[in-house]
Amino acid sequence: MTTIPNSITKAPSLLAILFFVFTTCCVAQNIKTIFNGKDLNGWTVVINGAPVNSDPENYVTVHDGVIHMYENTPDSKAVKFGYLRTYDSSYSNYCLTLEYRWLSKKFAPRKQQPKDAGVLYHVNGKDSVWPASIEYQIQEGDTGDLIFLQSGGLTYRPPAGYESPGGQGAPYLLPEFGGRLLRTKRGYNGRLPQYDSIASWNKVEIIVHNKNYSEHIVNGKTIVRTGQFVHMNDSVLEKGAIALQLEGAEIQYRNIIVELLDEPLEASQNIMEFNSAIHRRTITIKNPGHETKLLTVEKYGLDANDFSVKTKLPEQLKPKESIEIEILCEPGLPDKTRSAGIRFGSKKDGVFITLHQNIQELNINK
Repeated sequence: MTTIPNSITKAPSLLAILFFVFTTCCVAQNIKTIFNGKDLNGWTVVINGAPVNSDPENYVTVHDGVIHMYENTPDSKAVKFGYLRTYDSSYSNYCLTLEYRWLSKKFAPRKQQPKDAGVLYHVNGKDSVWPASIEYQIQEGDTGDLIFLQSGGLTYRPPAGYESPGGQGAPYLLPEFGGRLLRTKRGYNGRLPQYDSIASWNKVEIIVHNKNYSEHIVNGKTIVRTGQFVHMNDSVLEKGAIALQLEGAEIQYRNIIVELLDEPLEASQNIMEFNSAIHRRTITIKNPGHETKLLTVEKYGLDANDFSVKTKLPEQLKPKESIEIEILCEPGLPDKTRSAGIRFGSKKDGVFITLHQNIQELNINK
């Protein structure tokens, strides 16, 4: 722990004051509170069947620092679905955090189904239910699931014989725990462990790195990694608006904050193949951004100890610098299926690399 001289603790110097002001301003510039707690300034409401930016049934209200969906709607009524979308459609590299909680009412046509909502990111194109985007599912017992809406990207399927938890969608397994790579368009990817609470506030975190990567975090637990986002026509999907769904259940959202991130670290390969014939690879890590980034290393997965970084790394990587890194997969049985992951840099501005086997069989670009 650093000891602060008494003279500074008694009377802050001009330098200390300027440093505080400078760092505070820098932090403020990177943080956007996109919901002011008072009204829907900066948001567009879209209700199925209604003109854009109109809410004829008064489904969406704001009070006490929350956005409240279906507050004034009797639970005997059937409702329309929709979403709130940010005016700003340029969000590309950022960390979105918010909190949500369920209230009591459910409505037809989902009266007998689990309470459902969601966060959409990289929202593009014409407003409709539902627009082209990637969805962070919010649903009783299934929060954090991945849904591609008029879009596509990477998902990970469990190996044969894996017993996935119950739930909706095709079974998903994090790549560092054995998930098998798959490129897909549209579709629900779920059956994940439950980390959400039905009775209290939940924290949503979504880290987004342009077209390359996103991470879904539920109450501090990473539940999904995905990336290589495309529209249905295969054009790149790398930025867009942010939206909050209303989908037939009473829900509140609050503390909606976007932390704008510098361009994250980039890797020459985001997916690296290792097998019995290839157990040594070289990868280039580059810092394309404007800020110096720490070059920490963290391995993930049941097979993480099979891999090692042989290159001695500097503590940080300055803007526009790059480094070649050698990764070794310890030789093992030829038929052993390995799947693990490694992250260079921090969760918010680093790069995650899937270490896999037999990528060619899965039709995945290296």
